[in-house]
Amino acid sequence: MENNKNFLESEKQKKPLYKSWKLYAIALMVIGIGLAVGLGVGLNTSHNSITPTPIQQINLNDLSDLVTEVASDTTEENALTAFLEQNKEKYSDLQNNVTFKAGSFNASDYDKLGSYTIVANATGKYTGEVNVTISTIIPKDADEAVDVINQFIHQDIPIDGPGQTVLFTAEEWTNISNSLNQQKALLDALSDKAFSLLKAFNPNFAKNIEKFTITGQPSDWNNNVDRYRYPDYKSVAEKLDNGELWAPETMQFNGKDVPLLTVGFQVTLKDGTTSAEPLVGDKNAESDGKGHYSGNKDGEYKNSFGVIWNLNIKIGIEN
Repeated sequence: MENNKNFLESEKQKKPLYKSWKLYAIALMVIGIGLAVGLGVGLNTSHNSITPTPIQQINLNDLSDLVTEVASDTTEENALTAFLEQNKEKYSDLQNNVTFKAGSFNASDYDKLGSYTIVANATGKYTGEVNVTISTIIPKDADEAVDVINQFIHQDIPIDGPGQTVLFTAEEWTNISNSLNQQKALLDALSDKAFSLLKAFNPNFAKNIEKFTITGQPSDWNNNVDRYRYPDYKSVAEKLDNGELWAPETMQFNGKDVPLLTVGFQVTLKDGTTSAEPLVGDKNAESDGKGHYSGNKDGEYKNSFGVIWNLNIKIGIEN
């Protein structure tokens, strides 16, 4: 009997221990699962942190207010620097992200724009490429502008080229005819027309000029001034008032009849400076072999007027 009592007391003590062990085992399982989940999340987070984020590159042509014109003195050697300098205020990060495209450089001149290409680095912030314009060369003064105009005339417009007809409106011709100084009024009107022809022929260069002025009859040229005809009002009026076209007289040159018209001209630049008085009529003038003569003893082709001469100008009234 005593043994049975002791057995029952022993069993009662084991039950709480058993329950405690079950609770302990369950706690271990929860902790294990928590560690596993936590470790997994931790590892996953660590893995994501080393995945590189791709850089969103910007096309150079999409940049607003990007300056793509540089000065006329830009060279191939400083082309990249000139571009970066123009954009350093707004896009300083172009530095080390773009480069000059080899073989793309074309220098500017008095009569044409230059250009080159800037290309984005493959692994940089930007993508694509952009064309940069080099401004035309600006004449250093009005006398140089005169020389440049003569270069255009001598090199690019044949003296026996197609005729250019300058037409006055009926009102314009009436105003010239009613002027107190008809000759000056005619030359002023022709100056404007000739300037328009120059603008059409070479707009990039003409934008540097404020005014083009035909100054009239040259001085005695080799003591034979009668050979040289300029559009004097009387001779022009005789033709136009009869409904005809006025044209300069012609002379034989290299076996061809070419118009002969010699008048001086001056140019005024945008800064207000004006070229020297025309130097036509110098007895020591030199020919360039094309029928153009210089009034400069140094052989430079100054202001013997060629714009109208070479364009084989005719004067008329619009119908």
